[in-house]
Order: sequence, then structure tokens, then C-alpha cells
Amino acid sequence: MQSDANEIVLSPEKTDVCEITRQVLIDFLPTLEKEQITLDSAIPDEEMNICVNRESFVRILQNLIRNTLTHGGEGKYLGVRIGREAEKICIDIADRGQGISREHLPFVFDRLYKADGVRSKGGGIGLAIARELANKMGGNIEILRSLPGDTVFRITFPEAA
Repeated sequence: MQSDANEIVLSPEKTDVCEITRQVLIDFLPTLEKEQITLDSAIPDEEMNICVNRESFVRILQNLIRNTLTHGGEGKYLGVRIGREAEKICIDIADRGQGISREHLPFVFDRLYKADGVRSKGGGIGLAIARELANKMGGNIEILRSLPGDTVFRITFPEAA
């Protein structure tokens, strides 16, 4: 059972997004290999720090990657890119699945919302918890675009000094 983001007490610390993202991706390698999903990652070698609760940030990444594999897995692609934009660290997670219908986009972060069709699998709570955790730690999650063959979720956090 996944707990509510509001029940979690967070202790933020300076965390290297690149290192933690690599670690999370390593945990998904057996699934990617089994499902024959191509991993396309662009993770800088340098440190890129944000101030977050490490465990909660891992959960955000896991929830978004799981969502991507569950709902965009038929595209056989997982893209993960990390970069800087306007003093923020951006983590983009992409798939090449069927996309999310325009009428469903405003609701994908709502608890228990399940769109009809391709994105109807799952419990309907992973994206809601991911966004709540990100917001609680001063970050955000949004959908950059969702077209057939190109869906991109973006996680942003202010860069830590």
C-alpha cells in the first residue's frame, strides 16, 4: 500500500540527481531487458545537486518510470535526460507509446484517475503521489508533451548551491 505524501515527514539534504537517477535506472535494467525496452539516457558526469529527501526523490523517479513502462511500454523506449534550465535541474522521462489523449491530460495527476484506453492500467495513484512529493519538496512535475510516439514527463527542482 502506498502511503499518502502528506503523511511523510521529509528531511531534505543536498543530493546529486545524476547519481541517484543512475542508481534507480540500474534497478530497472532487468525489467527493461525482459521487456526489450531500449534505454536512452543522457545523464551528465558532473554533480547536479538539489535539496530533497533522498528516499522521496527515489520514489518520484520510480513512480514516473513505472508509469512510463506500464502505459508507454508498447513503444519499447525509455528516455531519461537530465539538464539545467534557468537555475533549475530538469529530469525528463520519455516514452514512445500511444500518448495521453488531450481530454485526459488535465487529470493524470489526480488521485485514482484512470484514463480510458491505453493508460488505464495501474492503480491511478503513482503520478499523484509523485507530484505531491515533488511539490512538498519545492519541485514540480508536468507533462511537457504527449503525442503518439512522444510523451515526456518533466521533474524540476531548484538547483542547490
